Amino acid sequence: MRFLYLSFILFIYTDALAQQQAAIIPMPVNFIAGTGFFTLNSKVTIAYNSDQLKTVAYYFQNELLSQKGITIQQKNGSAKIMLMLKPKKKKTDSSAYQISIKTDQIIILGNHPQGIFYGLISVLQLMLTSKNNQLPVAEITDAPAYGWRVLCWMNHVISLVKRK
Repeated sequence: MRFLYLSFILFIYTDALAQQQAAIIPMPVNFIAGTGFFTLNSKVTIAYNSDQLKTVAYYFQNELLSQKGITIQQKNGSAKIMLMLKPKKKKTDSSAYQISIKTDQIIILGNHPQGIFYGLISVLQLMLTSKNNQLPVAEITDAPAYGWRVLCWMNHVISLVKRK
C-alpha cells in the first residue's frame, strides 16, 4: 500500500513538473521557467537585425493572425519581439536557438535564419497552449538532435511562402 501511495505522489509531482515545463515538441534541450508572463497582443511589435529574417518575421505575423487573430507590426530598431542573428561560431548547429521570454520582451537569438525560425515555432507552440495569450517567462535553449527536423520545417515554410 505504501508503494502505491508513493507511486501516486510521484505521478502527481511528475505531472505538475511537466506542466511547468514548456509545451514545446520536441522538448527543448534546456528550459528554465521564470516568474510572470509576457502578454502577446496587437500592441506588440516585431523587429529583426538582419534582412535575412524578414521572411521569418512575416511568417510569424501570419501565423499569429491566422491562429489567434492577433495583428503585430514590424518595426525598425527595438521592439517587443526581437529576432537577432548573432555571429556564427565554429561547430554551431545552424538550427540552434535561444529564447529569452521576459515580462516586457521576447528575444530570439540564432546564428542562422533556420535557428530563428525554430525559435519562433517554439514561441508559437507556447502561444497556442497559453491562456489569455500569456507566455511564461523562461529561458530556452535548443538544437535539433536529428538533421531531418530541419528539412521538414524548412519545406513547410517554403511551401507557405510560395503560396503567397
